[in-house]
Amino acid sequence: LSDANIMLERRVAERTGELTALNKRLAKATKIADQANLDKTRFLAAAGHDILQPLNAARLYSSTLIERLDNERNREFAQSVNQSLDSVEDILGAVLAISHLDSSHDEVKLSASSLNRIFEQLKIEFRPIAEKENVELIFVNTSAVVKTDASLLKRLLQNLISNALKYTNEGKVLVGCRRKGDEICIEVIDTGIGIAAKDQPLIFKEFKRLKTSINKVPGLGLGLSIVERISRRLGHKVEVISEPNKGTRFKVSVKRAKGAVTELYQTRRIGTTTSNITPGTKVLCVDNDADVLSGLSSLLQQWDCKVTMATSSSEAMALIESQKLQPDIILMDYHLNEENGIDAIIKLREKLGSNLAAVLVTAERSNAVKHEAERLGLTFINKPVKPAALRSILASARNLTEAAE
Repeated sequence: LSDANIMLERRVAERTGELTALNKRLAKATKIADQANLDKTRFLAAAGHDILQPLNAARLYSSTLIERLDNERNREFAQSVNQSLDSVEDILGAVLAISHLDSSHDEVKLSASSLNRIFEQLKIEFRPIAEKENVELIFVNTSAVVKTDASLLKRLLQNLISNALKYTNEGKVLVGCRRKGDEICIEVIDTGIGIAAKDQPLIFKEFKRLKTSINKVPGLGLGLSIVERISRRLGHKVEVISEPNKGTRFKVSVKRAKGAVTELYQTRRIGTTTSNITPGTKVLCVDNDADVLSGLSSLLQQWDCKVTMATSSSEAMALIESQKLQPDIILMDYHLNEENGIDAIIKLREKLGSNLAAVLVTAERSNAVKHEAERLGLTFINKPVKPAALRSILASARNLTEAAE
């Protein structure tokens, strides 16, 4: 018995040593894999920003070209270029979003958020697209307040609405919500081509596109996989109800928040018009990319705006003093050479007034930057800039400043 006990203890010690060594190798391999994943994310973020900059300039130039051309045949060619740029933007944006969601350690910030405020922002973004596609886009006003991360929920709804517009050839897309116990059920309903019951479990997978849609809508089928990832991070259940040729209803269940929304800043409402920019609207554009500035200036001048361009806040400040300039709105890039766009806006507002309307125009997609922009009451739009959305913002530029006062 004594010999058996000694032998057993020796075997236990050997196995323990083997397991310890295996755990160390596993921990090392995991660390290497995590570092590789982090490096990949950083590379994609940096490469994405560098790609989005020239893509943004190309979009601005093509949009200017479309508006300047009188020959219908040439306009069609220019619009084809613009559509190709749209496809590149959609694919690149989806790949960057998936990479960020899979590897991001950003904290999900759940707070009491106004659904109507999110709806207003989405209305501004998608109404021009719906008008172009000849689809009626309806947002139902609501007083609901939900417990969520507003930036992530907005991105989730962006993908659902974009998906609905793509697959609705004619008819309507409706966005609204219903109260269900202690939850709010947000619904995106379309009158599009619908989805067969057997295909519904597949639509949230990457690169999965149904045969009925492959020839109708370009892309890789990444939008709903982004929805699945965001809903998982937020803990919001997503359901789909659909029949072929009878439209689709997506339902997102979100917990109701107790009490009123605590606003850290004054919400600035932007009009939804896509035209009627006041002639002579003074726009200060700050970007460290010369091609982006040139393309943006060309488009804004086409809209009868008075444009002042600068590559930094100090250069902008010098121009303001020399020209006695009081802009109606600032369009500010985030990644400048020696500062970030938010700090630059703060400096310019100290000089020009804290109520001056400002828009952060950036290829940066991190939640931290979005939260900081929202905290300061800045409008946030991603590059490549959609001209229709930019036009809508500029149409309300002077109203924004007056409303803030």
